[in-house]
Amino acid sequence: MKIRSKLTIGLVSSVMCVAALAHAAGEYKKAKAKVDEEGITFDAKAPGNMAIDGTVPGVAVAKEENGKLLFKVELEKLKTGIALRDTHTKKMLRVDQGPKYQMAELRVPKNVDPKGKEVVGSFTLNGVTKDLKIKYKAVAATDNSDTPKPVLKLTAHFTVDVLQFGVTKEQICYMGVCADSRAEVTAHVAVYPPAE
Repeated sequence: MKIRSKLTIGLVSSVMCVAALAHAAGEYKKAKAKVDEEGITFDAKAPGNMAIDGTVPGVAVAKEENGKLLFKVELEKLKTGIALRDTHTKKMLRVDQGPKYQMAELRVPKNVDPKGKEVVGSFTLNGVTKDLKIKYKAVAATDNSDTPKPVLKLTAHFTVDVLQFGVTKEQICYMGVCADSRAEVTAHVAVYPPAE
């Protein structure tokens, strides 16, 4: 086989690989955009300023408890766009070690201001609960059911440092490369009926 033929085959293979990666990245972004209105998205940074964008779609529990609004998401549904990283993250958060670790919980004061503000709420991850400053916005709306019900749609933003939630520095490193321990989290939830 001539060198030119080998070079052409190598070039075509490289272009096809890049095209496949671009397509996969595009499909992931589309899937992320289609996440239910309810759920959690998070953004973290890895070395080289590489973005780690993840989702945990849906809300497993949304209820009032002791004057607070409680929301839980199932960490088994966590997705970052890379299966190996999903597995590593779930292992780091001990998702397979029982109910205490399978959910992330967010609690915010019941009487939310529709204009939005910053409140102190609590977040539970990896079996550890910490108080956090949570900025939120609230919008009165109706749900998409056959008989629309009033809801209050909350969008809450907060920063989580996993080192404060029982994760070690060694756990956020993979093959000698360490990610930032902080993640910006956005939670999208609906409250039935709207809080007053």
